[in-house]
Amino acid sequence: MKLNYCRFVIIINAVALLLTAPTISLAQNLFVAGLVNNSANNIKVSEFAPNGTLLQSFGNANLENPTAMTFDSQGSLYVVNFDFNTIEKLTTNGVSLATLSGNNLFEPGQLAFDSHGNLFVVNYNLTNNTVSKFDATGTPVPFTVTGVTYPSGLAIDSYDNLFIANQGDNSVSEITPTGLLVTNISLGPNDLAHTPTCLTFDQHGILYVAEFGNTISSITDGVVTTNIYTGLNNPAQLAFDNRGNLFVASVGAGTIIEYTNNAGILSTNPTVFASGLGQVTSLAFQPAPPTSLGRLSATVAADALIITLPPGSSGSILETATNLSAPVTWTPIFTNTSTSPVSVPLLKSPASAQFFRLRE
Repeated sequence: MKLNYCRFVIIINAVALLLTAPTISLAQNLFVAGLVNNSANNIKVSEFAPNGTLLQSFGNANLENPTAMTFDSQGSLYVVNFDFNTIEKLTTNGVSLATLSGNNLFEPGQLAFDSHGNLFVVNYNLTNNTVSKFDATGTPVPFTVTGVTYPSGLAIDSYDNLFIANQGDNSVSEITPTGLLVTNISLGPNDLAHTPTCLTFDQHGILYVAEFGNTISSITDGVVTTNIYTGLNNPAQLAFDNRGNLFVASVGAGTIIEYTNNAGILSTNPTVFASGLGQVTSLAFQPAPPTSLGRLSATVAADALIITLPPGSSGSILETATNLSAPVTWTPIFTNTSTSPVSVPLLKSPASAQFFRLRE
């Protein structure tokens, strides 16, 4: 879970509590699509729990060569059918809700929603070079872009700007919400190793790019950092969960690998999250609604401060600091492993004030 920290200050023997309860975003389930045993007649979407446990797998007759997928804000799953030139809207149990078609869909690639619920899809065909747009009801909306060539990947930033990976010239185009080209960012030489396959943003607005050279690069404010991760096996799609961990669908290995986030720094040694998936082609995290926790509480005894952590905060870490002047130094003092309320007795600090927070 991801927690917005809740803090309070102890001044001498008085305790002042923040009156709003912290919120958490529950860990997300991961949905993966691919060809089981590399058979076009055996396409499956699988759901995995945050610990990697397989929860379910389902097929759907309307799925054909699923090359990308994403969720809308209501929790419906959208899967690209590359061969059918359609997008299938599904429940999380695999029941078809709608089929999006037309509107220049031609060998569709990666897709993404903007903040208004509009769905954008890049069309991979070299002679098409278009982006299709559907409004929140699934109705086609005219949308014209310039400056893209053989687009394969798509990600949308917090300002609703579109970032499009171009395999025609190994670049990433920034496009305004109205379709105007802002800039083209070169990823390097126009060779296979630097050819982009997909894009995704992390929580800090850094853009990550998977490339045919079995590497991942990043773009920050237009500056490219190449080969931050190497040695991959045909990365088909990237996705961050709400904890900041990076997941990579590896077509060549039939696996999902994970780069874990530790205090804002991604690990350099990935772990295998799931394996034996056949030709895995796409992945997406199911949205997790924020859930409110109870408030932290504290009591002061003669020589001890007792902090009570709310229920549902298992996995969180209680930290303390003596002031909030930058740079703040937070010191971990307790890791919670219980789903029930927990009381943490602490010796009172001689400092005039103490600050506490919960974090993941």
